[in-house]
Amino acid sequence: MKDVKLFWMPYKLFPYERVLGKREIMSLLSPDEIIEEEQSLLARGCRNPETAERLVYFSAYLIDGTTHYTIQYEREQNGEKKQNTRYFAHGIHEYKGKFNPQIVRAIMNICGADAHSLILDPFCGSGTSLLEAQLQGCEAFGIDVNPMAAFIAKTKTNIIFNKEEISAFDIDGFVFDVQQYVPSISHNEDVRTEYLRRWFREDILDFIESWRAEANRIANSTIRDLLLLSMSNVLRDYSEQEPSDLRVRRRNSPYPEEPIAEAVRKSFLRSQSKISQFHIDQNASYKHAHIVNKSSSSNVFEDLPNFDLAVTSPPYATALPYIDTQRLSIVWLGIDSPKNIKALECSLTGSRETMAKREQQKWLFAMSRNTKGLCSEVATFCQTLQRQLTVNDGFRKQNTPFLLYKYFADMSQMFHRVHNILKTGTRFCLVVGYNKTNIGKPQIIDTPTLLSEEAKMQGFQVEEVIPLETYQRYGLHAKQAIIGEALIILKA
Repeated sequence: MKDVKLFWMPYKLFPYERVLGKREIMSLLSPDEIIEEEQSLLARGCRNPETAERLVYFSAYLIDGTTHYTIQYEREQNGEKKQNTRYFAHGIHEYKGKFNPQIVRAIMNICGADAHSLILDPFCGSGTSLLEAQLQGCEAFGIDVNPMAAFIAKTKTNIIFNKEEISAFDIDGFVFDVQQYVPSISHNEDVRTEYLRRWFREDILDFIESWRAEANRIANSTIRDLLLLSMSNVLRDYSEQEPSDLRVRRRNSPYPEEPIAEAVRKSFLRSQSKISQFHIDQNASYKHAHIVNKSSSSNVFEDLPNFDLAVTSPPYATALPYIDTQRLSIVWLGIDSPKNIKALECSLTGSRETMAKREQQKWLFAMSRNTKGLCSEVATFCQTLQRQLTVNDGFRKQNTPFLLYKYFADMSQMFHRVHNILKTGTRFCLVVGYNKTNIGKPQIIDTPTLLSEEAKMQGFQVEEVIPLETYQRYGLHAKQAIIGEALIILKA
């Protein structure tokens, strides 16, 4: 047994990050005690001192007079005094509502995940937890109904096997070929093209269609997909949709002065630079991630193996408009038809989009009678909100109670299915945000507590709910931003 001195990351840490850091120490190093010092910790009598390199919130550690840097510190180094959440392939796409990779890594450490572990993320989004599982040498399975999220996750987790080819790719030559191809591009007048014509100037449409055509000529599918995602990163900025608005509103801001060719070139170069840093990790046993583009409340779980850990950041109640945010990319990529965008948005867990009147009535009835058998805390909360509505409330407020009920019903189904495929005694960790509503009066929707109660109905034990501080949001959607998050730790 040895003493290990641990130095915190050089940037400011939230209180919860220090809490998670100490728990990592207890789980990985197995010390007799932890002594807090001014800028460091002393872990005395560590049974596994060599595991200190895996710690997330520490930059370095001292053993037997020799200083070593942690793997996470090497990954995050970006010359800035702040946490880097876009290292390696995490930075290939600016997907809204991303999971914090440091939290994922800390959870895996605390729960004892290793190269033999099977990891599940039932709401995998853009694949943050899947990539972190790969970096740990784990096999991971991800599920998401959003086809754009699944496309990003697939690309992100395939990059690790194509990093040399991507680093060597000649993006300048590719851009030259695209520009040569533009004058000869022809548009098939189908539903997709008609839709894109409404949202892009003709010169922009010519260029992005040429980019897509040239990308589809690339033999390496991961390079092809990365080229397409690089364009997706800038697509809204050069569209007739207001780029700063998550909703679908016509542009009133000026177009960027920088040509789109240069903007997308820089987008690819940024990804290329991050991907070239993969050499920092000397792990030769990366495993492929498995990604399924289906709902987490569907029967997709029936064919899955038993898992050692589940970790996710699910959509929040009345969630971000994920499909609206990426609808231009979804249509341009050909992932789905413009005719299906509305139905796709409504199908997402936590969506605040209204469905057909008949469907609304069905959920209103289900909520009033609690026909889905949700826990009394959830049912009573939704029914109370319904009674607090007034005739002066707009359609958004009118829809909130039954949409919340539908959200918790979807999550209840998910809890049931995940519980059935987790090994006995293993954990399911969720990072969930609190919400707010002005129905009746301004009030907090305690989503973490309500979800915890619903999880207990499906057989989980609630080990702990840890508050997580969040960054202050600014700008157009600051009023709609979540007011805080919590880490829910469940045990199967």
